[in-house]
Amino acid sequence: MSGRAAQEGLRMDIICNGYPEVQVSKVKFVDIQREIGGLMNGLLEEGFTHMLINNYWARGVATVVRQDEETCNWLSGNVQNLRAWEA
Repeated sequence: MSGRAAQEGLRMDIICNGYPEVQVSKVKFVDIQREIGGLMNGLLEEGFTHMLINNYWARGVATVVRQDEETCNWLSGNVQNLRAWEA
C-alpha cells in the first residue's frame, strides 16, 4: 500500500503530440500550471467556479485533478489553446 492517500476527483492527463517520444518537460509543466491559473482568473461566468483539486507531473505527463465533470469539459476545451505550447 502506498503512503500517499488517493485524492478524489477526475484526472485528466495533458500530453504532447507525439507522446511518449515527446514529453512535457518540468519547465513546460510549470508553464501549463501558470496558464491554467490565468484561464481560471479570467473567467467571467458568475455562479460557477471551476474547481481544480491538484496537479502534478510524472513521466512526461502533466496531470490535473478536477472536482467535477463541468470543470473537466471546460479544461478540455481550453488546454489546446494554452500559450505554454508555443515554442
